[in-house]
Amino acid sequence: MLEVDPDLVAQREGILSISDKGFASKPFEKELADQGIQLLRASPATDRV
Repeated sequence: MLEVDPDLVAQREGILSISDKGFASKPFEKELADQGIQLLRASPATDRV
């Protein structure tokens, strides 16, 4: 969606994307952060204490 309509992000500030733990990857999180998008997701089981 972000690649199809890049203006969607460019026209808004403070975007929060809520996802499940299936979207846990450093490259994906960096890509979102580079666009000013904050990712909120559950921690993977490996991150839990």
